[in-house]
Amino acid sequence: MSSDMLDVSSVHLIHQIVSYAVSPRHFQTFPDHWCMHIICDGAADFYVSGGSYTAYAGDILLFPPGLCHAILPENSTLRMTILFFTGACVPDSSQDCRLYSMRSSPTILSLLQIMQQSATLPVARDKLLEALLLQLAALPGLSLSPLHPSSPSSLILAYLNTHFQEDISLSSLSEQFHLTPSHIIHIFKPLYELSPIQYLNHRRIGEAQYLLETTKHSAGAIAGMVGIYNRNYFYSTFKKMVGMSPSDYRRICAF
Repeated sequence: MSSDMLDVSSVHLIHQIVSYAVSPRHFQTFPDHWCMHIICDGAADFYVSGGSYTAYAGDILLFPPGLCHAILPENSTLRMTILFFTGACVPDSSQDCRLYSMRSSPTILSLLQIMQQSATLPVARDKLLEALLLQLAALPGLSLSPLHPSSPSSLILAYLNTHFQEDISLSSLSEQFHLTPSHIIHIFKPLYELSPIQYLNHRRIGEAQYLLETTKHSAGAIAGMVGIYNRNYFYSTFKKMVGMSPSDYRRICAF
């Protein structure tokens, strides 16, 4: 991606979470926002497009709107800054996650440091974000493309990502894809390290994280919105997967 192909004139920074100790962010999408993850310290495993990747301090991952992904810290040393923004960003032909390294670009680090200063005005942050994206465009980013997008396992993954609010079981997946339950597990789990139902739970909790960040709905209402109708189960599962209660998560991460 070259800088002359990049249109950054309409970008607008919505929210930034600055260098915080990251809790797991389960499979979630941001339908209207670009999402940039900057690894400050430590390392994290990213799951996107049916693949898994490890990012280290100095790496930047750029996710387009609507791309489902997850972040799992490798250890307690992980600290990360996340930028959420709207507007045109990359050419339409590049809708995959892209991985960059800022270790060879002191300009990017300087731009980030200025953006993170509390005294920086919002309009100035938009201009800094424009400059940051132009700097990224000059770097050799790696496109993390979907793995085998037409394979049965990828189709099942896409179905779970978009129908997670519904009542889904192995039996219903078997009927939907005309495969036996055991075969579904056989083709899905080796690729995604989770059974389809385990993935469904992660997807639901990831969507709950997104709704806690971006809406005023109560945690109980959000549980139903993501397809979990037992509130006690929702609260216990959320705390187990994320490491904190829904209310604590909202307090730390809400837009």
